[in-house]
Amino acid sequence: MADASGYHQILDKLQAYKRKYYQNKLIKGGLLALAILCSSYLVVNSLEYTIRFGTLIRGILFFGFVALIIWVLYRWIIDPVWKLLTLKQQISDEEAARQIGRYFPAVNDKLLNTLQLHRLSAVDNALIQASIAQKTQDVSAVPFVEAINFNENRKYLKYLLFPLSAVVIILLAAPQLFTDSTPRLINFNKTYAPVAPFQFDILN
Repeated sequence: MADASGYHQILDKLQAYKRKYYQNKLIKGGLLALAILCSSYLVVNSLEYTIRFGTLIRGILFFGFVALIIWVLYRWIIDPVWKLLTLKQQISDEEAARQIGRYFPAVNDKLLNTLQLHRLSAVDNALIQASIAQKTQDVSAVPFVEAINFNENRKYLKYLLFPLSAVVIILLAAPQLFTDSTPRLINFNKTYAPVAPFQFDILN
C-alpha cells in the first residue's frame, strides 16, 4: 500500500497553498479596489464640481458610484475572504497542482499525476500503489507555498499611487472640490441654485 501519511501530507500542503493563494488575491484585490474607488471618486467629484449637473445626472453618478463600490468590494474583497475562511468554492486540488507545476519545473506533472492515480488506487493495483508512493516521495520535499510571492503585488501600487496622491493633494490645496461636490452628489434629488459669478461687498 502507498504511504497514506505521505499522501495526506501532500493534501495538507496543497491546502496551505490554496490559503496563501487567496491571501494573495486579497492583497492584490485590496490594492486594485482602492485604486479603482479613489480614481472613480476623483473623476465623479471633479465632473460635478466643474459642470454642476442637474438632479438626474447627479442621481446617475451617485448610484453608479454606489454600484461600483458594491461590485469592487465583492469582486476583490468579499469573494476571496469568503473562500479563504469557508474553504468553499476554492480552486480544486488539480488546479492547484497545475499552478504549482508551472512554478516548479521539477514537479512538472508528478503532483497532478499523484492526485489522479490516487483516485484509481481503490482497485488496489500494486503497480498503481507503487507509482503513487514514488511520486509522493518525489514531490513531498517541494515547498508548494513558495509558488506564490506576496512581493509581486508591489507592481499594483503604481495604480493606487496616482489617484491616492491626487486625492490627498486636493484635500490639502483645494478641499472645496470635495466639500462642495460630494454633498450635491449625495443629495442628488435636491436642486441647488447656481453660484453667482459676482458678489456684493458692502463696506458701510
